[in-house]
Amino acid sequence: KSFADEFRVGIYADVGTGKTIMAIALHKYKRASRGSRALVIMPPILLHQWAATLRKTGEDSIVIYAGTPAQRKALSLDAEWILVAMEIFKLDFERIYTELDPHRLTVIVDEAVSIKNPESENHKSLHDFIFHSLLLAQSRRKRKAQKKAVKEKSQKLSATAESKKAALLKALGGK
Repeated sequence: KSFADEFRVGIYADVGTGKTIMAIALHKYKRASRGSRALVIMPPILLHQWAATLRKTGEDSIVIYAGTPAQRKALSLDAEWILVAMEIFKLDFERIYTELDPHRLTVIVDEAVSIKNPESENHKSLHDFIFHSLLLAQSRRKRKAQKKAVKEKSQKLSATAESKKAALLKALGGK
């Protein structure tokens, strides 16, 4: 059994040891054997760095899922590699979950320390995404209830983000 055949894999290494290249190679193996796509969740500062590294490895089907809500809505998620910041992942949880086939998806989290705390919204969102993707056989009623729960989670995360934004603007003297 290969390292890449495992359900979950962690790459723990020091800065500069090639974790990004290892993750890319891992996904390329999974894609070749199962036809999966990759969703890479990371800090926003790494989006363009990841895209550049992917291009250096011959990848060209890349979407950097970022921008304003209108810009993100206009983006197609039909790519081999979808790169997204954690905050945008949480804000657009419902769309990402609905449009990507989680059963044929490799999820990579760069800077996984952002999901370390099980009480954090980052951890809960990623857990919900992966947990829901594992429910392979469901009745239509369960699926509908699950979609409703995902939508409610997305709305809650959006409301939380908006209230944090408003508080920050207020603290900075804005309206």
